Amino acid sequence: MTGIPEAGSRLGRYVVEESVGRGGMGAVYKIRDTRSSMPYAAKVLHPALRRRRDFVRRFKREAKIARRLRHMNVTHVFEMHRWRGTLFYVMEYVEGVALDELLDDRGALPLNESLAIIREIAAGLTYIHTRRYVHRDIKPGNILIRSDGHLKIADFGLAQRAGRTRRTRSGDIMGTAKYMAPELVRGGRVTARTDIYALGCLAYELIANRPPFEADNTEVYMDLHLYARPRSLIHAVPGTDRRLSLFIDKMLAKSSSRRVPTARMVHSWFDYCLTNGAFAEIPNSLRDL
Repeated sequence: MTGIPEAGSRLGRYVVEESVGRGGMGAVYKIRDTRSSMPYAAKVLHPALRRRRDFVRRFKREAKIARRLRHMNVTHVFEMHRWRGTLFYVMEYVEGVALDELLDDRGALPLNESLAIIREIAAGLTYIHTRRYVHRDIKPGNILIRSDGHLKIADFGLAQRAGRTRRTRSGDIMGTAKYMAPELVRGGRVTARTDIYALGCLAYELIANRPPFEADNTEVYMDLHLYARPRSLIHAVPGTDRRLSLFIDKMLAKSSSRRVPTARMVHSWFDYCLTNGAFAEIPNSLRDL
């Protein structure tokens, strides 16, 4: 097989059942192992990119990083394969929907459900960051919600080691404009706080039912992330607790040095809120930022 996989076609010992998603470098399919009859997912590099060394290298790097990560809130990759010219890797199949699909279907979610989603994403990011990686593309489309309600962070195509600098150049893919931290726009140093900014954008969107910034094109989004301040949730959503609004503001600080410093702190704060049924005061360490 040298083209795009179709239902019933083979990828080695796997049978393709259906397409379940598409991205910039390829597509994701539900597959079934003919030996065990277990379902898996396969991410397949697009046929047009197979002779592009830069994309092949990036695709292999994505699989290599994801294979190193084993956590309940992170999709697990098992192995890379090449089958009759088709390059793909096998990962766990998550029965459920992506968060963007859930939001399109249901609209605004209940507050506690939104807080629980933020908490689980923060748990996954805490693990990723302890492994010294930055995801760099946290957005609803990369959050998979299982049928039991738990979630998985997916797609490590833009992940990289923390602390590296990513310079902007023509044609460079840095992330998704709606959730892009200011340091990504500038091509500056990427740290765990880069993911926290993106999670802040996502958290704002979950709570307000709209993102902190809205624009018609990437360039405007970049300017907004660099220079504009989003309307605080306490004003955007009447009745929002001031402590929740302030915490999200701290996640969205323009300067990474003034931002919530760790995903662990984000997870702990939201876990406290959900466990105790009340919003915690902002830690003194954040008040001083």
